Amino acid sequence: MQDSYIDLIKETLSPHVGDIIITECPYEDASRDDFFPFSDLDEYEAGHTSLWVDSDRPIAHATREGYRLPGVRLTHLFDGRHTMLRPRHPEDKAAFELAGNILKTWALSTRTIGLADYHQIYPEKNWLDRHASDVRNFFTSSLARIAAPSIPYNDERADVDKFALARDASLQNFAAEGLRRAIKFATRRELTSPNPVSKGQRCTAVVIAAIQAAYLAPIVLPLPVKQSFKAYKKLDPKAYIHQYLIPDWEKTPIGSRLKIALETGNYAQIFPEAILVDQRYALPTTFLKALQADESHFETIGYISKFQDEIALYNTEFEEMTPGALTLR
Repeated sequence: MQDSYIDLIKETLSPHVGDIIITECPYEDASRDDFFPFSDLDEYEAGHTSLWVDSDRPIAHATREGYRLPGVRLTHLFDGRHTMLRPRHPEDKAAFELAGNILKTWALSTRTIGLADYHQIYPEKNWLDRHASDVRNFFTSSLARIAAPSIPYNDERADVDKFALARDASLQNFAAEGLRRAIKFATRRELTSPNPVSKGQRCTAVVIAAIQAAYLAPIVLPLPVKQSFKAYKKLDPKAYIHQYLIPDWEKTPIGSRLKIALETGNYAQIFPEAILVDQRYALPTTFLKALQADESHFETIGYISKFQDEIALYNTEFEEMTPGALTLR
């Protein structure tokens, strides 16, 4: 059943590694009629972000759902309505393909934790809905050790970020702090097990981190272990950035744009406008609006509506839609 929906998506939408998927998650009491036929996209409420990675589990994302521990993982496509978007230009397509591979690397990366680590990473006060069952399922004894995601889902930080954004929407603006985080994740783009990548990320935040890391990859040196960037908070990037850059970095296309940004304090040219956001504060709603508004850089490839064992697909290029809802077998 799972393979059949992946084959249908490949046949209808021809997805590329790094294609963006913005998902409207199903309602709590969702029924088939909420999904088929396609309902009004003007009422589409973006709730989740992932990247297509063309694997047997085809999407990489930070998720709190499922049996395995919350974090950045490879999974199957959730039930819901999905919008698939793609860059238009070759340079951007190459960066997004690399972003998909970076996020896939992070999703496959694990670290070994014990029960004490679990309580620290997933505090009971934040995970009441699953804490007891996780302890019961994974830690058969106090000495048990298991493989956990290298990037956990930090539920407490997610709430803090959302409350902060509600008070000050300008936190999303890309400036020196956004560049600090982008450089940080670019140095961590090749980290694999058992090296932790981050203390925790939300879905859109980690997708933006991977994309920005991909754009900066030609000039930023990858590090073999995670290095803290906390000491650089509120510093002018010119005070520390050069130690993480390759020789003659300013002679590359991305390097020349970064040089101008460092000299002027104007970061608008480093990334496409939709990606020019402080990744920590990126949200699915604003990300989708930015992608759709930046028509010179991005296009909508199609739509997917999936519920239980049925799926409907729409290809925007050929204006073709699968006939009704196809039953998966």
